[in-house]
Amino acid sequence: NEITVSSEHEGARIIGEARAEAQRLRDEVDEYVDTALANFEQFLTRALASIERGRDKMHALREIGSYVPEQDERPLPTF
Repeated sequence: NEITVSSEHEGARIIGEARAEAQRLRDEVDEYVDTALANFEQFLTRALASIERGRDKMHALREIGSYVPEQDERPLPTF
């Protein structure tokens, strides 16, 4: 009986350590994933801002219209 009780205590200790280690690993992975997602979010935010600026420029140019040089604004001939 003493061997059985001792074995049960040892088994419970091992299971407790395994559960604690598993939780530590889950917490570590959660932190890593959260950091990676935060970095990705910052990248996407900068990309969206860049796209928005480009579209704004495109719309502004469309409102101005295409540049057509006047007859007297022709480039000088090259020799």
